[in-house]
Amino acid sequence: MSGFVQPTTWNLSNTATGLQVTYSVAGPNLHYHQGAVVKDFTENQIRVAEVPDVGTLVSVTIQMMVDSGSTTFTLLLPRVNLPAPPALPAAVPVTTDGVTTLHRFSTVLALQHGQQESCMVTPLQGTAS
Repeated sequence: MSGFVQPTTWNLSNTATGLQVTYSVAGPNLHYHQGAVVKDFTENQIRVAEVPDVGTLVSVTIQMMVDSGSTTFTLLLPRVNLPAPPALPAAVPVTTDGVTTLHRFSTVLALQHGQQESCMVTPLQGTAS
């Protein structure tokens, strides 16, 4: 029996950019807030991928443009060990990154050449519990 459990809730932010993200494994649910953009995602709107060398990637599509592409946000969740019951639930400080990716698309074939994605990495800090 392990003395640790994995977090079920992540509260992360970057005060310089105003980005706030809350992710809950239960559901799952992800709340994204940056400036005027406030979005809540549930179940099949959230894509989760375990990557042994990185941790868990949690992705959502924050904007979809039918004729020009989309914008996704990916949260990188590192492995975090919390004390297992009967210990009191703990919130531990974490630092990680969020990646905003612009996916280019065009219905005009001549405009589909070149780089199709560009990424912006945002450092995040907060707690996992």
